[in-house]
Amino acid sequence: MKAALYARVSTDEQRKESIDDQLRECRNVCRRQGFDVIAEW
Repeated sequence: MKAALYARVSTDEQRKESIDDQLRECRNVCRRQGFDVIAEW
């Protein structure tokens, strides 16, 4: 199965680094589930 990942900062209170954190967690989930990540935004 394939996956495209999308992360964003939704409030002014969030750190810009939270995007990297979100993508890292999504990659981990995909790896555990056997998904191939084909794109990231």
